[in-house]
Amino acid sequence: MNGYVPKPINPETLIAAMVDIFGAVDVAPVPAAPVEAEPPPDEEGRSLSDRLSATNAALDVSVIGTLEEQLGTEMVGELVGDFIETSKALFEQLSAARASGDVSAWGDAAHSLKSSAGTLGLSRVYQTALAIELACRAGTPDKAEQPTEVLGELLDEGWLLLRQRHPVQAAAGK
Repeated sequence: MNGYVPKPINPETLIAAMVDIFGAVDVAPVPAAPVEAEPPPDEEGRSLSDRLSATNAALDVSVIGTLEEQLGTEMVGELVGDFIETSKALFEQLSAARASGDVSAWGDAAHSLKSSAGTLGLSRVYQTALAIELACRAGTPDKAEQPTEVLGELLDEGWLLLRQRHPVQAAAGK
């Protein structure tokens, strides 16, 4: 394995990649999982994308809860802090691309936000960034305007929920 892990992140694949790169540590061995484009379906056969698209919850606690079970709360807390920082930068990139009329960069930033938000279970951010990405990819930026208008508020909501769940680790992502 070369360390590449596709998004949305499958925690088992991430752990296997980390073990391949850094070697085993004094914990129970983790079997290497096949590299998948997305985590396996839930009990109802729905993919992560389908679950995130189907809910109205700002934070899908089953998604972040699964991450916490598989990676540990400390590691997920670090991921939350990183997400808050990187999502701020991505939102700035998205806004700048929109203002300059760079539809491709606008869609790229939305894609990155969608993927990382989905990994943590931020359903509303995922859905909104997906709408922006699809509109930009289709060459219809007018359809990306309204979702872009609300994305900042949805990120604020998501950051708040993530900070409540992981207050110490997320403090770096003020």
